[in-house]
Amino acid sequence: MLNIPKHAVVFTLAFALHSFAAPLSSSAPPTVKISNGTVIGSTQGAIDTFYGIPYADPPTGTQRLRPARVLTQPFGTITATAQPKSCPQFASQGLAAPDDPTQSEDCLIVNIQRPSVICQDAKLPVVLWIHGGGFEIGDANSDASMFIQKSIDLGQPFIFVALQYRLGAFGFLAGKEMRDDHATNIGLRDQRLAMEWVQDNIQAFGGDPSKGESAGAASVYDHLIINNGDNSYKNGTLFRAAIMHSGAALPSLEVTHSKPQDVYDTVVRAAGCSTTSDTLDCLRQLPYAQFLEAANSLPNAFGYRALDLAYAPRPDPSTEFFSVSPEEAMVTGKYARVPIITGNQEDEGPFFALYQFDLKNTDDLVDYLLSYFPLATKRDIVQLVATYPNDPRAGAPYNTGTDWILYPQFKRLASIIGDLDFILVRRCYLDEVWSTVPAWSFLGTYLSGSPVLGTTHVADLLEIFGGIPVSQPVDAMRTYYTSFFNHMDPNAISSAATALEWPQYNTTTRPLMNYGAAENTITTDDFRQPSAEQICVDRQRFRI
Repeated sequence: MLNIPKHAVVFTLAFALHSFAAPLSSSAPPTVKISNGTVIGSTQGAIDTFYGIPYADPPTGTQRLRPARVLTQPFGTITATAQPKSCPQFASQGLAAPDDPTQSEDCLIVNIQRPSVICQDAKLPVVLWIHGGGFEIGDANSDASMFIQKSIDLGQPFIFVALQYRLGAFGFLAGKEMRDDHATNIGLRDQRLAMEWVQDNIQAFGGDPSKGESAGAASVYDHLIINNGDNSYKNGTLFRAAIMHSGAALPSLEVTHSKPQDVYDTVVRAAGCSTTSDTLDCLRQLPYAQFLEAANSLPNAFGYRALDLAYAPRPDPSTEFFSVSPEEAMVTGKYARVPIITGNQEDEGPFFALYQFDLKNTDDLVDYLLSYFPLATKRDIVQLVATYPNDPRAGAPYNTGTDWILYPQFKRLASIIGDLDFILVRRCYLDEVWSTVPAWSFLGTYLSGSPVLGTTHVADLLEIFGGIPVSQPVDAMRTYYTSFFNHMDPNAISSAATALEWPQYNTTTRPLMNYGAAENTITTDDFRQPSAEQICVDRQRFRI
């Protein structure tokens, strides 16, 4: 086991000291004083909620497309009882209207939820939730009340913190202009600043800054490798454990590669800034609505190009913050040594394969995938595709036979996308780190055989936050995680839901916790191994 430093904030959920003596308040609304002001929240049942606490100066005006600044001015008293506005969403499903009253550039906030009956010095563990959404959509407004209530019932509560960060071009525009202005990976920098804010302020809410974890997926992994794996902060560390759902190392082209440079140039043209002497300054000066429209002139993840992402974290060798592609950091050992849980849903891919109706045969599929990866040869893609049978019975959603063939290559493409971006890259990651950190892995199959999507990407969010109709995996996952937050081990709490011992991952037996609809089982992480061997060897070929 690792020697975990005492002071650490992680990306998962948190540790709990069982302090339930005198409540922080009685009939009065929960009120917390921090360095920048006073925050007044609300109580529902046994949960206090504080919405929309700013952790940075507004990234508006000339601060657009710049790293966020630490909050410089007191905010007085905030009535934190209404859900905050989200950061501007990338154009998908009609989410990019510039006059949408639920979105704003001034969006760098955290939401905090905690048990209402605790002492101010309870020193509860802290869970930092980094929402997903392909770096394009999402917000901090997930309600963790049911999860926190479960931890209370188990006698091991935690505090839940959800953060917002800039998305799309607002947070992940790349190109040489962004590099030269020291403004790359802004969205990741937002997340890091929010983590530091939690370290500095969470004690006032009853949390222990030395007991922090983070949850999410690709963003969480990126924080494991930022600053070459150095997660120190002041006299401690920013996090002590991590949970990654549906994602791990996302191989990425450098910020100045021609592909992300083309994205920058496209935004500049759409904004009408091409003829200016300083295109980046022109983008900063644009009215919000005009910049949003230009930013959303690229394909998004919920269409034909799927996970060929226009906006994503990209390595910038000119700075140590995020200097190499994630898979390279993994291989060279430049990552934070903290315990991890990482896993997937069985059918990650169909969600992203709903639009490619022109893919009628293997040649079409090869050409489509080749357009994703400028560092791959056609031979590389042909060899990868050859490991996936041209038989819909073998594709995703799995266990559906010849049903749900939306187009000839649908189930085959769904399987490949799911493995390249989620499932088998997780195995590649575990192969590299299992001997250096305590690691546990899982696969969700509780909706296996469901029409079109199966046990789909994002179904796990319904497990964690509530809403899924299958109760068995919900209870099991919440209990295992509460144990992990409190003991750095998912097996420390004894309950009917967690009666099955969850083995640590290793490359000999490759144990996976299988969350099924009726029961949990331990299965072997060896499915589609020929495909894994293609994906895990020389992964830089598959940088997007």
